[in-house]
Amino acid sequence: MCHPERSAHAHLGPADAAGGRDTGFLRNPVMRTTRLPDSLDIPSEWLVDPWLLVAAIDQAHQLVYGTDAEVGAPAG
Repeated sequence: MCHPERSAHAHLGPADAAGGRDTGFLRNPVMRTTRLPDSLDIPSEWLVDPWLLVAAIDQAHQLVYGTDAEVGAPAG
């Protein structure tokens, strides 16, 4: 964590996928904001195994993703 420049991922990558093919970011590598979803509900047209969905939502809550009210609450 102290030397990210030594990471195996701290280079452009192989010639056929240089930069992970995100040339827009590599041209202007600045932090950008993004709009977070209002909830963890998935679109109804997505076909997701229900148990996988439960596990993913549980993991998201453990990582403190959720509503603003939940963010201040201790995990667990």
